[in-house]
Amino acid sequence: MKKMLSLIAVALMAVLVFIGCPISYPIEPEITGEPLEGIADGGPFTATGYGVGYAADPGHDGKAAKEGPYEPGVGTLIPVTVIVNNRFITSVEIGNHAESTIIAGRLLERMPGVARDRNTFELLGYQVGMDVVGGATLTFNGIREAGLDALAQIRASHPMEGGN
Repeated sequence: MKKMLSLIAVALMAVLVFIGCPISYPIEPEITGEPLEGIADGGPFTATGYGVGYAADPGHDGKAAKEGPYEPGVGTLIPVTVIVNNRFITSVEIGNHAESTIIAGRLLERMPGVARDRNTFELLGYQVGMDVVGGATLTFNGIREAGLDALAQIRASHPMEGGN
């Protein structure tokens, strides 16, 4: 019985040696969006846009969206830095913000990657895994607004010649 198990083990090892083990490579994100319209080829072009969020974090030290002292729930600015290279979004970073990571944590983690992979900030909540009743709608809208603002700045400073 032991000889039989040894023979099976040796045969299995020989098969594995001959067919090899698969090598895994990091998977590049699949960009599913079309090239951005109105932006020149080339780059990288960088801009930071601002959107207004819910600002539920009482320890926030960022910019208030209105004059006066910061108040939770009133809204502060969410900075979003976007890098575009050859008409595709290559990087999205959310800067210092006051959004609650308890309420909007998943959204804050996922939205930059989804915007980059889809090459747009024209997103709907379900595309970034946001629950309808999750309480992060204002944060979502603020990030979206900031990303669109950054893209508008890039369009204005690096327009595509001849339209489109």
